Amino acid sequence: SGYDGNQIYMGSDNDVRIHHDGSNFSIAEATGDVTISAADDIFLKPQASEDGIKVIGNGAVELYYDNSKKFETITNGCTVTGRLNVTDTVNPVQINLSDSRKIKLGDSDDLEIYHNGSHSIIHDNGTGDLKIIGDDVIIQADNDDTMAKFIEDGAVELYHDNTKRAETYS
Repeated sequence: SGYDGNQIYMGSDNDVRIHHDGSNFSIAEATGDVTISAADDIFLKPQASEDGIKVIGNGAVELYYDNSKKFETITNGCTVTGRLNVTDTVNPVQINLSDSRKIKLGDSDDLEIYHNGSHSIIHDNGTGDLKIIGDDVIIQADNDDTMAKFIEDGAVELYHDNTKRAETYS
């Protein structure tokens, strides 16, 4: 045993230091990685009765917030419980999916958004209306040619080759 403030050094050049200062415990490694291994599982607990990180032998890695599991690796990916906030100050936030992989929304996968390799598809499975809401809703072709405009509290305009051909008015 030692006294608070004592340090234990290991390695030929004292590369590893274990230290307790009376309040906090630390392990420092000066030259390489730190590996923690066990015969089965590894648990990191921020408080004695609270889960923080679980590394399950031959299984999942689980992350907890206030003792509530929020992230878990599974056989074919991961599971997030709760809200997923993605922030990136350098690049726009994006989700990359392979062709025909779908974003599904609603308790019964009521809405799907995907690209099948040839076409982009928004599919509503008929549980209600599919609404596109905005002050004005404008539909354009890839070359920015306007195809239709739906103007709030106003007209509907239809275009051919970016030229207005029909409109409604009061």
